[in-house]
Formats: sequence, C-alpha cells, structure tokens
Amino acid sequence: MKAGMFPTLPTTSYGLTLATVALAALALTVAGLLSRPPAEPSRHGARVLMIGWTALASLEFWILGPASYLATYADLDFTPLVQTYLVDRHPGGQFAHAFAGGNDVAALGLFTGQYVALDRLLLSVLPLWATSAILRIAQEGVALVGMYLLARRSLGADRLLALAVAAVYTLSNQYFVKLTWVHGLGFALIPLLIHLAVGRSARRNYWPPLIGIGLLHTISSTPTHSGMAAVGALALSLAMVPRCRPLKSMMGIAALGGLLVLNWHESLWAKAQLSPYAFRSAETVLTLAPVDTVVHALIQITDLADHRIACLWLGLAALWLARSPQWKRMAVVLLVSAVGGLVIQNLPWAAMGKLKPLASLNWDRVRLSLDILALMAVCLGTGALAAAGQRRARHAVFAAVGGLAVANLVWCKAYNLSTWVSLGGLANDVAGLENVAAIRLPTTEPVRVVTVPYRLPNNLAAAAGLSSFDGMFNLNLTNYSYFWLHAVLKHPGDAESSYITLETAALDMKCCASIDLTGHADLAMLRLVNVGYVLSALPLTGADVRQVWGPPPDQDLPSRRTDPVGQRVLGYLREMVSAPAIRVYAIGSPAPRLYPARYAVASSDNDRHPGFYELVRRHGPDGGIVAAEDTLASLRPTNSLSVVGFDLVTDGIDARVDAPDGGVVVVSIPFSPYWSAKIDGNPVVLQPVNGAQMAMAIPAGTRAVELRYHRPRLREKLGLR
Repeated sequence: MKAGMFPTLPTTSYGLTLATVALAALALTVAGLLSRPPAEPSRHGARVLMIGWTALASLEFWILGPASYLATYADLDFTPLVQTYLVDRHPGGQFAHAFAGGNDVAALGLFTGQYVALDRLLLSVLPLWATSAILRIAQEGVALVGMYLLARRSLGADRLLALAVAAVYTLSNQYFVKLTWVHGLGFALIPLLIHLAVGRSARRNYWPPLIGIGLLHTISSTPTHSGMAAVGALALSLAMVPRCRPLKSMMGIAALGGLLVLNWHESLWAKAQLSPYAFRSAETVLTLAPVDTVVHALIQITDLADHRIACLWLGLAALWLARSPQWKRMAVVLLVSAVGGLVIQNLPWAAMGKLKPLASLNWDRVRLSLDILALMAVCLGTGALAAAGQRRARHAVFAAVGGLAVANLVWCKAYNLSTWVSLGGLANDVAGLENVAAIRLPTTEPVRVVTVPYRLPNNLAAAAGLSSFDGMFNLNLTNYSYFWLHAVLKHPGDAESSYITLETAALDMKCCASIDLTGHADLAMLRLVNVGYVLSALPLTGADVRQVWGPPPDQDLPSRRTDPVGQRVLGYLREMVSAPAIRVYAIGSPAPRLYPARYAVASSDNDRHPGFYELVRRHGPDGGIVAAEDTLASLRPTNSLSVVGFDLVTDGIDARVDAPDGGVVVVSIPFSPYWSAKIDGNPVVLQPVNGAQMAMAIPAGTRAVELRYHRPRLREKLGLR
C-alpha cells in the first residue's frame, strides 16, 4: 500500500502527535505518584472494571446502532462491503464480475479466499451494523481479558497492574484504534494465545482450550498481518513466561499454525499466484538500504513518544532496578521483537533463488509483537521490584502504565469523534447500501459505474448489486491500475496506490457546490471500458455529464466549507448518522462489455507507459485496439463481425457472434493469464489490448464464444481433486 491512500501515521497518533499522549500520560503518572497507591480490587471488582472498560473503549461503535461509528479506509470503505458482496451477491466461483472491471475473489482482500470467516458467518445471520458492533465489542473484550489473564496468571502480576497493562493493550496500535473488521480478532487474541500455548503448558487440560481459541483465531485473523505478530509474540514469549515447558509450548504453537494453514492454504496459494500480476508487486518497494535500515531500527527503539517503546524501556528499567537476572535476556528478546522483522525484511532476498517471492511480505509487521512483549516485560519488572521490596518504584511503574491507558483512551475518543464528524460513520454503509440498491439505471445492458467517494465508498456499488470499474481492495491487476493512472485520471501523480478511486489530492470534496468531473477524469476512457454512470453525493458538471437519478443540484447537499459555521456544524452532526442522497450521472454512451474491434494500432511502448495510452485515447473510442506489434500479429479486425449477445456466467462469459469474415472480439475485462477462451469448442489465445481489455481472434463462420476463468487450486497442484 502506498502512502497517501491509507494514512501511514504513528501507532497511537493518527493526526494528533504522540507527544500529546505522552505528555498526558506523564501528567497522569505524576498525579498517580502523588496519591496513595489504590487498593487492589476484588475478583468481582476486576470483572466489573473490565466490563466497564470494554463498553467504554467500544462505545462509539455500537451506541447508535446502524448510525454508529466505523472508521474509513480499511473498515468503512473496504472490508464490510467486500464481505457483504460475498455473502449477498457473489454467485460463487473464483471470479467477481462486479469489482474493478472484474477480478479474482481471492484478490479482493487479505481476508478473502479462506474457507471460513467469522465476519461472513455473522453477516449471514445478522445485519451489517450488528455484526460491526459484535466484532468491535469482542475485539476490545478479548484483548482486555486475554492480556489480563496473561499478566495475572502467567506472569504473576497483581490485579491492578494486570488491569492497567490490559487496558493499554486494547488501544495499542492502529489495528485496535482504527480497524475492526479487516484483521478481525487476530491481534486481540494474541495475548490469550500466549497464555494458553505458553503460560498454561504445565496444566493437564492444556489442549482443549488452546484448540478452541485457536479455531477462533483461525477464522478471524489475517496471516500476513496478525499472523506475523502472533508468530513473533508466541516464539519470543517462550523466553519470557516463567515455568513454561518449551517442548509442549512449541507443540502448541505448531498446532495453532496448523489450524491457520488448514483454513488459509488455498487463500495464501491464490494470493501467491496473483501477486506477480498485481500492481502492489510492481510498485511497492519494502526494503531499505543498509544505512537506512540501521537508522530506522534506531528510531524504532528510541521513539519514546510511541507507547510500546515507552513500555519497552519502562519494563527494562524495572528489571534493571530490581537487579533481576532476567534483565539481559529480556533486553535481547525485546530488541529482537522491535527490529527483528525489519532486519529480515532487508535481507538480500533477490539473491535467494526460490525464496525470492518472500520479499513481497512485509516482515516488519513482526514488530507488532512488541505491543504484547513490552507489556509482559512491564509485568515481570514490576514483579521483580515487588520481590526486591522496592514499593515506591513499583507504584511508579503502575502509575505510568495507568496514566498511559487513560491518556490513550481520551485521545482515541477525541480522534474517533473528529473523524466521525468529518467523514461520517456506519450509516454510509448501512443506509448507503439501501440507497444504491434502489437506483434504477436507464438501461438493461450490462454497464459499469464509478463513484465519487465522498461519503459514498466506491465498494458500495458492487455490494449493492451494480458492477464497478473502480475498487478498494488489495490485489488490483497491474494493467488495470496503469489504465487508471495514465488513461482515466488527469492527476495520476495523486493515485499511486492499488486502491483505485476517482479521489485524488487535486479533488477537494468540501470546497464548492458542484464538481466539474471532466477536470479530473477522462470520460471517453471510462466509456471505453463499459462505464456509463457515476454515483455521487455531490452535484457534478461537465461536458457529457447528465443527471438521471437523485435530487436536483440545489437540494440535499452535504455540508460545504463555504457554509456559515453554525450551518456547517449542524450539517456535519446530521451527516454523522445519516447517509447522503445519491445522484447518478450518465456520462455518454459506453462501449458494450463485448464488442468487435474495427482496426489495430501497434505501439512501441508497453502498457505501463503514458505514450501507450495516448494511442488508446486516440483510437480506442473509434473501435481501435492498441497493443504491441507481436500481440497484434494474431489479431485481424474486420468490419463485418458483430456480437449478437452474451451472458455473464459464474467464472466466465458465453457469447454469440456473427462472423462471416472472422474478426476480433474485445472483452472489457483486464487481462490475466487465468482466462481461457474457446471458439465453437476450440481453444483460442486471449491477448491483452488497450491496457484494461483483452481480445481474441474470431475465425470466419464462428457462432459461439466461451470465456472461462480458472486459477489452479493448491489441491490441484498437489494432484488432489
């Protein structure tokens, strides 16, 4: 993911500086030190405190039901809508006609392609808002209880400290503060997994609870994100948890990995197959130069404004003050957790032959294990201080952790409220789905739409039953992405992510009463790929832009920056809990999904070069196809070919043609090697043309054309049918 589309902000900052949180935590710590140590709560009191914290930490995500809060980007704009599509709209198979001009289902997200998914199970029986509330409450509750049990039972912390470190963990990084759906309970379950796999390794009833929670983790995690953090935390915790049985613990960790593989092997195999053709693989560079690696590592372990680095040094300081023999071992463990993934990330993978594909993984996510391990070090350090009789120092550690927990909670609520007011909440999805489903396009032919994504996520269209040519998900094809960058968008420097949208830095969504769409997108290029309509909450203008649905331009306008302050504030508050009215604009007559090519033009540039798309812009709207000269050798367009009709079927298209002299049929689906075609039952080669389309030669007399999408599954590769 490139910077700019998904905020790459510090772990607990997201706009406000971490220094603010650090100062607030310091003030609370001083206040705690000046007061008497609080009495330890009873077991019942601890339960009440945990219930209250869980309710408070998750409050905005459920308090207003369908109008509650949900963060944008990976949650509001992304995961729930993809999952809704898969539950309610997808007919089955490997291919989704409705997303981004057509794409593999396993490419839609990190969370797609596995056999069982918790959020899809919930969506199949509950409305979207209820599923969102349950996931968020479960995320905060499981994180709190798991960290409390790990601190209390596996590390011997008292109830007060266990509650404090558990509260810090529930707000520990962006996967708690911002994301509810995309990584499920994966991060929340890690402390509980450590407690069950490592902390309870001496218990008789070891396996049943471990397997049970392991199954929950398997259906609610992402191996590429929470999986990496879990593996790092579980492996390194073997050196931190007292009285663990290493061999049995390693067997338990292996069992957890086995469960994950059982559910995810086909999804991971699919993503490995798709990655070489994805824009992220073509553009994303994760490795750093050796000097930069060292500098980045030093920054990572000295940034005390980051709460987990503060906890790292706090735990080590406590161990050192107590003269604990564990001090040096803990320092090594925490250092490996903090920078080990970064070091692995920057190994010379390119020279490692068959291991080269591992370079596409972001190994630096192992650093997220530090969220748990630093808090574990705090527990061990505090216990060592207590054993050494250093009550004052022990109270200081508790006050610091408690202050950090309260400061993070206050900051989190302020941040969520500000983004809720500015960008809207769950109503954008819940009511937005109903609003899009109510649209009746003035055509019966298959046609695509794109969305101006101001309070209208561009994944809404596919989730509500329309076909889109934009899309917010993980593995967009390289040719499709370059078509957007060089053919569609007029400000391509603003769109470097694999999340493709009309929104760019040049498009100010709050500036004015209407937007000239032609100043931001080439409508002829959109029409070429079967886009006929644009969905928008904002009035649009421009040549060939004509409204066909929704309120008139002067009614139901979202709040504008030019509105009086009072009117604007009231408008933002109203829009927090309501979805905008949708306007639908026709942008001219789109080319059909399948159509005959009339002539061919050879390009000396490849389809990643702007010059290639200058030819597409010149010839594509007139029925021309642009490709490399060797590609065009087998494609001979004629003027007599016609497409009589076609049907979009599961994983394919069945078409009928009239080809007295043969010719070329163009298909408005981005080319990938997993497409195949047959002409009257005989195989024919598909070729990439025009950047985001594919074409095939049609012999004279052809009547039936069959296109099929099939990506070999892992079980097929292994000879298992």
